[in-house]
Amino acid sequence: MLKYIIRRIIVSIFLLFVMSAMIYTIFAFAPGDPVGSQMDPNMTKAILAKLRAQYGLDQPIYKRYFYWLWSAIHGDLGYSIQYSKSAVEVIKTYMWNSFILAVPALIISNLIAIPLGVISAVKHNTYIDKIIGLITLAGISCPSFFIALLVIKKLAMDYGIFPFSGMITAGAGYTGMAYFFDLLHHAVLPLIVMVSTGIAGMVMFVRSFMLNVLSQDYVRTARAKGLPQRTVIYKHAFKNTLIPIVTMFSGILGGLFGGSIVIESMFAWPGMGTIALGAVTFRDYPLIMATNIFFATLMLLGYLISDIVYGVVDPRVKLD
Repeated sequence: MLKYIIRRIIVSIFLLFVMSAMIYTIFAFAPGDPVGSQMDPNMTKAILAKLRAQYGLDQPIYKRYFYWLWSAIHGDLGYSIQYSKSAVEVIKTYMWNSFILAVPALIISNLIAIPLGVISAVKHNTYIDKIIGLITLAGISCPSFFIALLVIKKLAMDYGIFPFSGMITAGAGYTGMAYFFDLLHHAVLPLIVMVSTGIAGMVMFVRSFMLNVLSQDYVRTARAKGLPQRTVIYKHAFKNTLIPIVTMFSGILGGLFGGSIVIESMFAWPGMGTIALGAVTFRDYPLIMATNIFFATLMLLGYLISDIVYGVVDPRVKLD
């Protein structure tokens, strides 16, 4: 196991290097730069050239990349032009705000979606299966921004139950439990949207694999032996459905942050999605690289954890 983990970490570091080179090249060839995005109409060409030289934008792309890579190896991901501080400090500040939304949304989505997927498979072709199917189809068909607009209109504007923007009440100065409940009050609407959009795909995924497992010979044999339906479903069938579910979870860590860009922007929630979008708009190259490397690291970490969990869920999988 230890050899396998070390080997995977080495491969992940190599993949991170390749991904960083690709990301840097793509954004370097994109139109615009940080100087152009904050350009004053009164600036002369000489001042613009001086600013570009100051930011190193007058250097060839490969030199700029290797200079960035050398700094990144030493823990320096650059200085954010937009926030006037290091990109690492910006990520440390905003990543926890995304955790506040993403982790509860993930837990709630799974607690709802996995049982629904199992029930839909067990009740195959019944009215229960069809109702769940219609709900999941609606969830997949409706984009997140549409659901966000709907909940803002009904629950925030029409009924005034929840605030529709921000993370806390501005100027309230809450502390302790008052701060926690104020934060929770602001988080309800984005959580509703994230859970609604996250459930649909998961239900269909679990249902599909559960149906496949239920058709296997060993499940029919278990039923023929007279085992209770609950034992057949949850002890024999569902245990084998966990393997593809683990595969699906491998990409969740990166998606926790990158996938919430639209939702965080619509609810003015100061998280990683918001700063990633702002970095692209502002052409803040150091912050663009830092956020993308952060997402990529989480993604690779997710795949590593997924492979390790394989050995726990399915003893037939040999990691060494």
